[in-house]
Amino acid sequence: MNLKPMKHITNVIFTLLGACRGVEEEARTIPRDVQVSPGVVTAYGRWVTDTRLEVPLLARINAADIVCTRETMSCTDAIAILMTNKDEPRLKGELLLSSLDSYIVDSWTDTHIHAKSEKPVADVTLEIDLARKQVKRTYRETKDRGSATANPDFVVNWQLE
Repeated sequence: MNLKPMKHITNVIFTLLGACRGVEEEARTIPRDVQVSPGVVTAYGRWVTDTRLEVPLLARINAADIVCTRETMSCTDAIAILMTNKDEPRLKGELLLSSLDSYIVDSWTDTHIHAKSEKPVADVTLEIDLARKQVKRTYRETKDRGSATANPDFVVNWQLE
């Protein structure tokens, strides 16, 4: 059993827990960092979007730990999420969640990685600019897997900061 993804989730959860002492103040998360080596790319930071959503796909306070491995042509994104009533007004108190998303790399060059995760209602993609060390996450709804309510015009982009 590979415990490496669990280690990443644990790291990001402890980072958020350490920052939760006063949620009224903006919680601190892992500073953005992208490390590039020949076979492995790692990235840490917070997913940030300018899109206002009625129901958030990802809370404002989050910490991401991304690992892409060339040998397996895969990426994982371990995310710790601290949901507050600023994200969801009906929420009483705070809710700490974790998520581990897996992506299949469809393109890996010396300058760019593109990976995709097909969900029932949406495609989620990771794009990593290796030269600029920037990471983008895109959520795009799709009807490709039978979801009659999906809206292909609904797209949300996040930048890793």
